[in-house]
Amino acid sequence: MIDNIMVTIKSQVFSRVVFKTSKLIKEGVIDMTYNIAVIEDDETIQTELKCLLSGNGYDTFVICDFANAANEVKNNSPHLIILDVKLPGINGFALCSQIRSFSDVPIIFVTSCDT
Repeated sequence: MIDNIMVTIKSQVFSRVVFKTSKLIKEGVIDMTYNIAVIEDDETIQTELKCLLSGNGYDTFVICDFANAANEVKNNSPHLIILDVKLPGINGFALCSQIRSFSDVPIIFVTSCDT
């Protein structure tokens, strides 16, 4: 239950940021479509993020091959990464370090941990 509440709270905050940015894009203030990578192992959260972002005009792709995620980031050059902290086989912080070795792309960490 706490996980669901945290996802809902994070989703509401994230929705406000996405809405404000997408409004600027629609008004022509921002003249660009952003490419956002979602690196998340929970399929429900993946789907929610992709739906929310795509529905607001962002190009979104989900990276599911966590062992090869850094290479996928390098090959796709996203403008933003949404990265889960706890991924199977690799820690999100370790993956962030790998990405930082070749990119300064903004990274937003997400987690469903309650501690």
